[in-house]
Amino acid sequence: TKNRTYYYKVDVYGASKTSFSDYSEPVSATNHTFGAWKTIVPATPETEGWQERTCTHCGEVEGKIAPVLRRSLATPNLTVKNDAASGKPVLSWGAVKNATKYQVYQVDETTGERTFLEEVSAKTYTHKAAVTGQSYTYMVIAVNNTQCSNYSANKSIVCICARPVLKVTRDSETGKPMLSWAEVEGAVSYGIYYSTNNKTFTLLATVEDPFYLVENAVVDKKIYYKARAISANSTMNSYLTGAISHVCDCARPVATAT
Repeated sequence: TKNRTYYYKVDVYGASKTSFSDYSEPVSATNHTFGAWKTIVPATPETEGWQERTCTHCGEVEGKIAPVLRRSLATPNLTVKNDAASGKPVLSWGAVKNATKYQVYQVDETTGERTFLEEVSAKTYTHKAAVTGQSYTYMVIAVNNTQCSNYSANKSIVCICARPVLKVTRDSETGKPMLSWAEVEGAVSYGIYYSTNNKTFTLLATVEDPFYLVENAVVDKKIYYKARAISANSTMNSYLTGAISHVCDCARPVATAT
């Protein structure tokens, strides 16, 4: 019967049924160990929410209603930018007094409808599901068990291309530097930059393939290289990679015999 606790014991009988063990220790069929409460539907200033937690032993789920929140906390000051490596939108805000968590929402730019993304305890959130080239609008509220803030001002941003991961190797025949990287989503080409002092970088080439042989490299000359992913829309270009250096080697001799 649901919500009732049962206890069980086990006997071990001998062959004659006159020799048997002591009873085992009682085991509870409802000895649950629940994890932390997780927000399934967040409570807002307008609506109740729903929270659940799961037993780590049997998987049973327990739920409860989260009451409507009272607006009494300060409003977070939301800022958004692109992550340098992934290009994904990164939201951040300052700490709000008496807030224990922050709810992040995506806003439909046409209808203004809010979609709950995640509840976090940190003061930053990276939208990892964002797609390159898409524009996104966000808002945040500060919350605790019973209180919340007003919604922050809307902030919009476009998810840009990820930054290439640049590698350099030596071409086995010419000794020249061979630059390479994995293809980047949303990129139509890649810009290669060079510097002799690791300070001022100049565009060396623009290529469509994810590799480039530096044919004009000079033997024993140390050169620094960077790259970026280039989109059809320049506002979606990636950040420049960090600099990597390489010294051009001698070409491999071509031996003949007569």
